[in-house]
Amino acid sequence: MHHFLHGNWKFQWPTTQILQNEAGMKDSYRELHPQVLENPGSFCLKLERITWSTVEKMTSTGWSWTIPEPQDRIDYIFYRSPLLFPIQSYTYQGHATVYPKPFHWKNDYPSDHFAVITTFHLM
Repeated sequence: MHHFLHGNWKFQWPTTQILQNEAGMKDSYRELHPQVLENPGSFCLKLERITWSTVEKMTSTGWSWTIPEPQDRIDYIFYRSPLLFPIQSYTYQGHATVYPKPFHWKNDYPSDHFAVITTFHLM
């Protein structure tokens, strides 16, 4: 399940459901952070746990950066092995302040998404 910043509602994306329900994959982040509304999935102030773009906070499409981009969790680490156990999972955006577009060229982090990092214990 995913959490949009649109009135605290949840949405089950079809692709995620197929990976989990038909392929038997587990979401390493969600295994450690099962409360979707408390830990939706980045790390930045009130947008914690959303992995949407680090730089696309407002859309430029005809509105001169005045309309908010929808924010959701779009980055995952799925696993299926019974020998793997996630022990830590978090998002990463670099160490310095992240500047949104059009000032993103100042960022020390090269991606337009947050990274998901999971440490596993191998049995």
